[in-house]
Amino acid sequence: NHKTYERVDGITFYKDTFSLIDYSQFRELEAAIVPLKSATIFSVYAEQLMAGDSSIAAMIRGIATDRDIEDRLLAGRLFDTQSVRDTQAVAVVSQKFIEKMGHTDELEQSIGKNFTYDSHTFEIIGVTKSDRQEPVSEVLIPFTFVKKEDLLEHPPRMIFEAENVEEVNLLKDRVDDWLSANTAINPDDIAVETSTFRLKQVAQGFTLFRLIMGLIVGISVIVGGIGVMNVLLISVNERTVEIGLRKALGATRRDITAQFLTESITVSLFGSLVGLLIGVLGSMAIVPIINFVADVPFTANFTLNTLIIITIVAVLIGLIFGTYPAAKAAKLDPVEAIRRE
Repeated sequence: NHKTYERVDGITFYKDTFSLIDYSQFRELEAAIVPLKSATIFSVYAEQLMAGDSSIAAMIRGIATDRDIEDRLLAGRLFDTQSVRDTQAVAVVSQKFIEKMGHTDELEQSIGKNFTYDSHTFEIIGVTKSDRQEPVSEVLIPFTFVKKEDLLEHPPRMIFEAENVEEVNLLKDRVDDWLSANTAINPDDIAVETSTFRLKQVAQGFTLFRLIMGLIVGISVIVGGIGVMNVLLISVNERTVEIGLRKALGATRRDITAQFLTESITVSLFGSLVGLLIGVLGSMAIVPIINFVADVPFTANFTLNTLIIITIVAVLIGLIFGTYPAAKAAKLDPVEAIRRE
C-alpha cells in the first residue's frame, strides 16, 4: 500500500507528496521477487462515463491482471496482460452497467458495445456479475489507462502471492530490498504488509477446534469403554459356570484373563469399525448437502492414518476397560462357580 499520511506525536498528517509506483516500476518489482505465484496492481475510484448520449456513474477499477474476477464472468472474455502492456482500449463491465446502458436483452449482445472515458473509446469484451450486496456499475480497464492525477488521489495497491505459505516472509524481504535499492522511491511511502497474522488466527482457530473436538471424542471414547466393560461384566455373571468348569479342567488365571481381554478387544474393534462405516457413509451423504446449503467448497477426506489411529484406540479401549471384568473372572473360585448352577 502507498502511505499517504504520517503520524507525528499521535497526530495524523496527510503528505503533500509521496512516491508513486507506476506500471513499469510494478513490472520491475514483479521480476525482482521471484519465485512468485501471481502479482497485480490496481486502483479504484468513481467517474462519470459516456455511453451514447447517457452519462453513467461507475466505479472504475484499473487492474493489471484479471485473476480475481474469473469466477464472476457471465459473458465474453477477460483482457489479458498483453492488453494492459499495449494499452488496448478494452473493458470488462458489470451487469449493472449494462442495465444502465439500456441493454436489458441477452448479455452476449452487449459484447462489442462502446463507451467513452477520458477521450478514449472502450470496447466491452466481457460482462461480470457484481460481487456486492447492492450492485453498482463497475468498469474494469487496463491499469495503463489510469491517469497519474487519479493515482495520486487514489494510490494503487499491489498484491503479491507466494507459491507456499513458507515463502511469504521471504517475499516480503525481497520487496523491502527492492524498495530500498530503488532510489526513485522512498521506502517510507510504501507500507508492506503480509497476511501471516491471519494465518496465525486460522491456526489458533484450528487448534481450538481440535481441542474441543478432542474433548468430545474423549468423552465418547470413555462412554464407549464403560459400555464395553458393562457388557463383559454381564457376560462374566452369565458364564460363571463355564468359567468354573474351565478352571476345574486346568485353565489358569492367565488363560481366563486372556480370554476375556480378547473378547473385550473384539467387541471394541467391531464397534469402532461399525461406527467408522456409518461415519464414512454419513459424511458422503452430508457433504453434498453442506455444499448446496453453504455454497462453499467442502470435502471429506479419509486417510490411512485415520484407520490406523482408530484401530489402535479401539485396542487400547478394549484392554483398559476389559481388564477389570477379566480380572474378576480370573479370580472366581471354580467350586463356588460350579455350585451356582
